[in-house]
Amino acid sequence: MVHAPFLEAALAGDRPGARACLRDLLASGYDLERLCFEVLEPALVEVGDRWLSNELSIADEHLVSSIVEHLLSELGERLAPPGPVAPVAVLASVAGEDHRIGQQMIGLLLNEAGWQVVTLGANMPAEPLVHFVKRLKPSLVGLSATMDSHVAATARTIAALRAVPELRAIPVVVGGAPFRRDPGVAMRIGADQAACDGRELLAYVRALSPAVAQEAP
Repeated sequence: MVHAPFLEAALAGDRPGARACLRDLLASGYDLERLCFEVLEPALVEVGDRWLSNELSIADEHLVSSIVEHLLSELGERLAPPGPVAPVAVLASVAGEDHRIGQQMIGLLLNEAGWQVVTLGANMPAEPLVHFVKRLKPSLVGLSATMDSHVAATARTIAALRAVPELRAIPVVVGGAPFRRDPGVAMRIGADQAACDGRELLAYVRALSPAVAQEAP
């Protein structure tokens, strides 16, 4: 498994070693998308599975997450800034949702595709999110939820966005385990698209803006 050396270094708390794994893969021809979906995402999924089976502790999970977040930030610094007329995406984890790596990863890839991305982080209540979106008028809103118990909060957030007439045309995409297991949930709560995986989301977003997709590296 290509992610195994990276995960071994991350679990040991070896950030330089984890960084070196990513650097070597980039040098071997991996692009940013492959790095995210074939290395970082599988590593995080494995950590989650091993935590659920009590093989790893919550401290291990936090350690790996911290290293991944730090390295994603470093990767983002390598990218050119978006152009002055770049479409804007607002990404947030819904109320009660503490995980934010997914939106950080997708935000990085949208940046690479030419989008300006605003990430609002974890545990974002519906009301302030709606006010922010109303002010910014983005081309896309992305919501993240990793647990079934947060689907209701996602539905409330979408309903609050749809209740504002000038925001109804803004596409809303949802991502996370509940929607990956059953994409129909997304449609039932009013989303325009379920991101069953990151590549599917990127394809959808690029289709929204063909000009940006053509200019993507």
